Amino acid sequence: MKKKKNLIILAIVLITLLGSYLYINNKPKKQKDADNGDDSTSIEILKLNSDDITKMTVSTKDEGLIFEKDGDDFKLTSHPDILIDNGAATNLLMSFSSLYADKIVSENSEGLENYGLKKPAATAVATLKNGTSKTVYLGDKTPGGSSYYFMVNGDKKIYTISSADGDHFGYRLSDIRRKNVFSMEPANIRYVKILKDGNPLIELNKDAKPPSEVEKTGDNSWVMEKPYSMAYYGDESKIEPLLESLVSLSVEDFVEDSPKDLAKYGLDKPHMQLTIKADNTIYNLYIGANKDESSTYFMTDKSKSVYTMSSGSVASLNVNPFDYLSKFACIVSIDNVDKVHVEGPGVNSTLTLTRTKKDTKDKDKDEDKDNVTYKIDGKQVEEKAFKSTYQSIIGLLYESENDKQVPENPEVKVTYTLNKGQTKEITVNYCPYNDDFYAVYKNDKADFLISKSKVKNMLDDVSKLKE
Repeated sequence: MKKKKNLIILAIVLITLLGSYLYINNKPKKQKDADNGDDSTSIEILKLNSDDITKMTVSTKDEGLIFEKDGDDFKLTSHPDILIDNGAATNLLMSFSSLYADKIVSENSEGLENYGLKKPAATAVATLKNGTSKTVYLGDKTPGGSSYYFMVNGDKKIYTISSADGDHFGYRLSDIRRKNVFSMEPANIRYVKILKDGNPLIELNKDAKPPSEVEKTGDNSWVMEKPYSMAYYGDESKIEPLLESLVSLSVEDFVEDSPKDLAKYGLDKPHMQLTIKADNTIYNLYIGANKDESSTYFMTDKSKSVYTMSSGSVASLNVNPFDYLSKFACIVSIDNVDKVHVEGPGVNSTLTLTRTKKDTKDKDKDEDKDNVTYKIDGKQVEEKAFKSTYQSIIGLLYESENDKQVPENPEVKVTYTLNKGQTKEITVNYCPYNDDFYAVYKNDKADFLISKSKVKNMLDDVSKLKE
């Protein structure tokens, strides 16, 4: 008898728990009324399949926006020449697809003027692919400013909805204009060209033919094609921040759409042009006159609008090409070199590397590496000392641009004999520029200078290796 009683009690407890679970799981969601802090029931007032929406319109007092579906995306067909935020149409679509009210303010539509709904601030319409539509009306903001009064056509109730959804239904063109000048990721940029009045043309190209088969550091693949007499590797550590700054350029203000007179903005003959290639698309930015001390007019080739950006942003485009150049005069991996001949005041030496295959039976050694014998002028030296001297030779860095023609009469000469690539020899000539600098000749061109003191230190290191 006692056992039966216990089973009955257990069954009652289980039924109670199950009932509590079903109630909690299915009861309406609660959220706080942002104006008064009280809990109120969230009420579903719109539920549309987003895939069925083909057109959305937003009409305000003096403006109308039309979004129409094009493939998987929506385009602003009412203003086809205006660049807009990519997320604007998506935000409006989501608000139409699933909308909840914070609370019901009135069960009937009496006193619409008290809620800004007699003459709505905005009317939004979603058209479905079956030809039907859903119309909603946006009223004033609530006194606390955290929500809007709202109605759905055919429903007499007055609701409040979140300020975020209200902002979407009340979109104006100024709200959805794209604020970023470019819409791309820095990592996707393949080409940059900067042309400014009075400055040399600068071209950086990630897809260009490498300047040298063997002169490359790490994964660097940027090539500076202009402004120098030949192409050089760029300095990726400097170029990447430049790309990030280009992508971060932003609109300060919107000035005029489809202007008839570009001259008043200095854009009939822009004094600077920036060209970027990214995602297989070419983008052009044109810089015009200063609006005032803090802002400058500009346009892009993707829009017929005139904007302003901060003068500080424009100043960041005043790029010195030397700053973005890989400064190594000649950096060749030691693995690609058989010998280096160094000739200069008090020095005339040849550093050689003789490689032989390792015994593959020796499991304690790296089978992928050759045995290497290091010598200077036929005398064998320690690997560490040899490599330190080699680093001194290839570590010479350009220090400034060469601004005059210098005869190619080398005072110091370094010749690399290579074991890789079609070019079997690279020669670097250091020719007197003045008392303090050498002009560095490569391939009969001398674009840059290196101080004589740095070259002398390299010669001293070669001499010490021989001792």
